[in-house]
Amino acid sequence: MACLALSTLLLPLLPVSTVAAESSPTVTTGKTVYESGEPITVSWSDAPGNPKDWVGLYPTFSGPPGGSSGATLWDYLDQADGETVTPDATLTWSAQRPGQRDNWPLPPGDYTIYLLVDDGYEVVASTTIRVTGDIDGPPPPPEEEWPANPGDPTLTRRLRAMTFNIWVGGTQVTFGSIVRAVRKARAQVVGVQEPGDNLERLASRLGWKHTFTSDDGYTNLISKYPLSAPKRSDEYAWLRLPGGGRVAVSSVHLTPYPYGPYDLRDGASTDYVLFNERHHLEEMASRLEALSALAEAEVPVVLMGDFNVPSHLDWTSATAAARQADGEDFVRPFPWPLSMSLAEAGFRDSFRTAHPNAVRTPGYTWTPGYPPPIGDQPANLADDEVFDRIDLIYVHGPVRTLSSRVVGENYRNAHIRVRPWGSDHRAVVSALRLRPLYRR
Repeated sequence: MACLALSTLLLPLLPVSTVAAESSPTVTTGKTVYESGEPITVSWSDAPGNPKDWVGLYPTFSGPPGGSSGATLWDYLDQADGETVTPDATLTWSAQRPGQRDNWPLPPGDYTIYLLVDDGYEVVASTTIRVTGDIDGPPPPPEEEWPANPGDPTLTRRLRAMTFNIWVGGTQVTFGSIVRAVRKARAQVVGVQEPGDNLERLASRLGWKHTFTSDDGYTNLISKYPLSAPKRSDEYAWLRLPGGGRVAVSSVHLTPYPYGPYDLRDGASTDYVLFNERHHLEEMASRLEALSALAEAEVPVVLMGDFNVPSHLDWTSATAAARQADGEDFVRPFPWPLSMSLAEAGFRDSFRTAHPNAVRTPGYTWTPGYPPPIGDQPANLADDEVFDRIDLIYVHGPVRTLSSRVVGENYRNAHIRVRPWGSDHRAVVSALRLRPLYRR
């Protein structure tokens, strides 16, 4: 009895989220069909009355809130002051929301708008809308139109380039495993993604003296050979080979979300994913222009990166048939716009140049598993994980691919094994022959 009395005394001190018992909360929109980019008016009534009650818009294919997909658009009902309770009100979504990723305009598709309780995922009302719009998705070019690997006999200098997302500074497993991976790959220049504060530390452990970080912190490189910044660009660095001659080297880490393969897995339409891929095209626009101009001037260009988007060379009729046979029904020939725009500009995918059969040699770099431990341990993978090749090395200008290999946790998934493996990405290293620039 004493315990019961104590519990009774404590109960009023516990935080309580209210859900009105005698009301029927509703959420509605001004209409049910909107054009992409058209403002969306959302109204609610009889909301529970907590300052952190909220409305969230989700693609219908992603399922109810609380899963792996976050809200595309959302707002609290408290008029942004954290105190005012607004059980009946209206808001309009018409642009990117402050503090949220750029999701406006919405891609065509079906969406569900939920009314949820007190910063949680308890749904008390919902409604659906459809967003319409035309998306131009060009067909992938036929294989005979892929950029050819040049056979120019003047390409006499060699370079081993590596792209490596080292996973939040390379310390998630052991930093030594990151160092060993670069050494075993025999890389001479590395495009590093997610370096954290360890770019110079990695170079130092390798005995290298040369690092490069662009002014915006976006491009990160380490090299056995000297690196220097160009005078009028932040998109690449100059690498000077022993004995003279320069190569333009660049590294990117593109936005990870929305991630097209996951959306296709979860039921998104082709139009929905193609619409979202405009983000990657915009991210790469100035870099593509700068590097293409160099290549047109006969400068050898090496572009490395975690592109966070697959290649159209890997989503073909042949690979779709193979993956569908393994239960991945969502895989189909897909015109991934970024890889197609790079191919159209003359960039050559070094791994797929060396391994043109994407069924026999998929070269998946995402993902060996996460969180740690990985490598010697069984991979920590979701049952519906989508494996893909998103860590890529492109070349342009007077550059020929001699070989390209995946570096990872075992010989089943990689050509070069490092144990324990230290990242949630596998790395790629390509052996190149090129004609460096001897002027400028």
